[in-house]
Amino acid sequence: MSFGQLLVIISNLLLVPIFLRVWSPGAYGEWLTMYALVAYLGNLDMGMQSYVLNRLTQAFARGDIAEYRRQQHSAMAFYLTLATFGTLLISAVARWAPLTRWFNLVHTSREVAALVIVLLGAQVLWALAGTVAFSVYRTTGQVATSQWITNAYRLASMVFTIAAVLIWKSPPGVAAAQLGVWLLSFLVVLWDVHRRYPDLLPSVAGASFSVVKQQMRPSVLFGLITLGVAVGFQGANLLVAGVLGGAAVALFVTTRTLANSIKQIVALFSNAAWTDITRMEALGEQARLRLALRLTIAVSACGCIAVAAPLWFEGGSVISVWTRGKLVPDVLLLRFLLAYVVLQAPWAAAAVFGMSTNRHKNLAGSYLVANLVGLAAAALLIRHIGLVGVPAGLIFGEAIACYHFVLADACKIATEPYGRFAARVWLAMGVLATMSLLATWYVHQLTKIPMMARWGLSGAVSIAVVTAGTWFGWLLPGDRKTLKAKVKFGWERYRARIASGQLQV
Repeated sequence: MSFGQLLVIISNLLLVPIFLRVWSPGAYGEWLTMYALVAYLGNLDMGMQSYVLNRLTQAFARGDIAEYRRQQHSAMAFYLTLATFGTLLISAVARWAPLTRWFNLVHTSREVAALVIVLLGAQVLWALAGTVAFSVYRTTGQVATSQWITNAYRLASMVFTIAAVLIWKSPPGVAAAQLGVWLLSFLVVLWDVHRRYPDLLPSVAGASFSVVKQQMRPSVLFGLITLGVAVGFQGANLLVAGVLGGAAVALFVTTRTLANSIKQIVALFSNAAWTDITRMEALGEQARLRLALRLTIAVSACGCIAVAAPLWFEGGSVISVWTRGKLVPDVLLLRFLLAYVVLQAPWAAAAVFGMSTNRHKNLAGSYLVANLVGLAAAALLIRHIGLVGVPAGLIFGEAIACYHFVLADACKIATEPYGRFAARVWLAMGVLATMSLLATWYVHQLTKIPMMARWGLSGAVSIAVVTAGTWFGWLLPGDRKTLKAKVKFGWERYRARIASGQLQV
């Protein structure tokens, strides 16, 4: 999973300057606007993907293959139907809607925009059906296999996207390349699942309409979570496009991409913990749940602080070098986005406890309210203070609906006393953020050393300060003991596999 997150960061770092080398900032911003529009199609599954993943994991853990197949086949039938009718719908919208007027498109013709939207939309819709096949790995405990297949897909997608941009130089060519990579990956997954788990190969033979209805009721809450995320993330792109135009979208999305690179830390630990949390809650292992809650939030939040502090001072120069001077960095915007991501870290890590146990009713409401309120506030602020108004509005929305409520729900699931736990989390984050910012500010003043050397030194100092502060000031003695034991076990297992010839150094 660490390698996968590294690939995401590398992809973001490579693609932005390559896009800006071939396209103007305005054209790139319009591509991002179309991408944001199509991303909303992912909400059409109404959150069934997360619910079905949990049900399949539970069924396999109990050895109930008949139930596994019943749930899987019903989900596949639903997704195939959704993809078919969704593709027809997006094609009709692309064919007749006034896209250039709706999204303030200047550099992209209506015909090109329609073709791009259809290609990207087909990828999003049919990828939903593909997740049913892909989930076989994760639900049977093969999380590493699942992740390496994802890594291979991300690498191939990055390579083919870069090739399409440089060779074809057109948005439809890039969209077609991405669709082709996904289709090839899906066929490989089907072949591998048939080879490894022939009894679990997705089909519609055992589909049941009653099971689909049963899946849809609780899935709606997952759908609200997905919709809430889309409202805040893609809605911000559309808001900026409508108010400030394509060039502003390019600056906003590029700056947000840099800030969001630290979100990969939260995603890393949340994704790794999901399946285990599902099992622990089903078996009533509350002590392990409490430990998982403490460690997941501590490591995620501190990791975000360690990366955000150097970017607070060095981020402007990073953007200038990254985009080769094509975009003029907005340092205030970057700092607001960094604050937004760091403040989001503890509750985003806690959210996995509700989602992985199908106890996400309150979480769904928090996500939706936070993003609706945040986007409304951003729409008011952007007209007065510019791009900075977007992260400021989103912070306001999450402060109202998430900081307290999501953390409290996770504590309830893990039976962790909330008041003392929340006070420790926020106090520790404040202290560590202050320490790290002071340390990186001092490094930032060392103007006599080369710029990139200063970047590296700033990052190293921040990581050292936050690691020491977390280990000695945040983690409890039992937490430190568990982490040391897990690191020791992992290292010994790694050495044993090398000695046995299972791994090659």
